[in-house]
Amino acid sequence: MRDVPADRVAALAVAIVLLAAPPAARADELDPTVAASRAYFAGERAQGAAWGVTGLSSLAIGAYAYSTGDDTARGFAYPFLAVGAIQLGASVFSYISPPRRLRSYERAFAADPDAARTKEHKRMKRVVFAFDALRVTYISLMVVGSGLVIAGSRSDRDTLVGVGGGLAFQSLAMLALDSAAEDRALRYLSSLSVTVTPTSAGLSIRW
Repeated sequence: MRDVPADRVAALAVAIVLLAAPPAARADELDPTVAASRAYFAGERAQGAAWGVTGLSSLAIGAYAYSTGDDTARGFAYPFLAVGAIQLGASVFSYISPPRRLRSYERAFAADPDAARTKEHKRMKRVVFAFDALRVTYISLMVVGSGLVIAGSRSDRDTLVGVGGGLAFQSLAMLALDSAAEDRALRYLSSLSVTVTPTSAGLSIRW
């Protein structure tokens, strides 16, 4: 049996240790908020695309309804044209801004994870509060729209009936879209309350 040089034995031992050791984890892979932020902002862009489709559809429906010349249809068109323009504006903002905000958060996280997480948590609490306020607004507009339909029907004012119907319909559509966005925001806000840090015993998870 031949003697194996000591340097080869040492090199083989180092190679075995390197292969057996788990790959080093990056800080952003250890902390769940970074992955959650990427998922959240990707969802924001998808929401922007949804707003765009909804806005274009609203404008198309509004334009067609107005072109019919019917009083009820024209009344129906006004909320669709107005809200459609708002939806397109929301689409542009929701599609363009997420990449910039994500880059800003990741730079801040790389510099000071705890401070970045705390700041983002406060921001998302404001976002969720805004969604709550919008929900109340949408429901109120649905009630107003329904009231206009009833008032228009009783007074034989077809345009008023159309305005009320269009307002109630658009308020319901925006409530549905924002409810989905709020659910995503709440999940992200929850993830910002979790901290994962490496310790000598493994990973420490703090809520």
